[in-house]
Amino acid sequence: MRHSIPLSILPLMLLAISPSVQARDAVSAAEVNGTFTDKFDSTFDILALGNNKLQVKFSGIYPYKTPQGEATANMGEASGTADIHGDTAVFKPEGFEKTCTITIEFTRPGQLKASQEGGSPDCGFGMHVRADGTYRKTSAIKPKRD
Repeated sequence: MRHSIPLSILPLMLLAISPSVQARDAVSAAEVNGTFTDKFDSTFDILALGNNKLQVKFSGIYPYKTPQGEATANMGEASGTADIHGDTAVFKPEGFEKTCTITIEFTRPGQLKASQEGGSPDCGFGMHVRADGTYRKTSAIKPKRD
């Protein structure tokens, strides 16, 4: 015997099982403070400063192998202050404010998603280094304040 689901309730079922993608009104300092690392070992060190401001330091890496098979990497660094509203911060690295914007969304406790507008050189990074990606909190220790 076959069972079928009426098409009219299918959208409701999908909403019930899909994760929430709604922005949160705020995130705590404890949630944002610390080091977040991606699969290539690129990192964001973030410190809540208060008044909707974060101190952000990004250290990016693009690992690859040379034609001779040697492991090497391109790197890039950026730092500055980000404005945060709700669960989303907008970071414009010092010296590249006009050409680079990195949006950091705290998607859930212990995780952030970064997206970069501007190419690697527009942000002062080495070739192929980008901030885009999902980062997991690897340390809750507060970074030092500049």
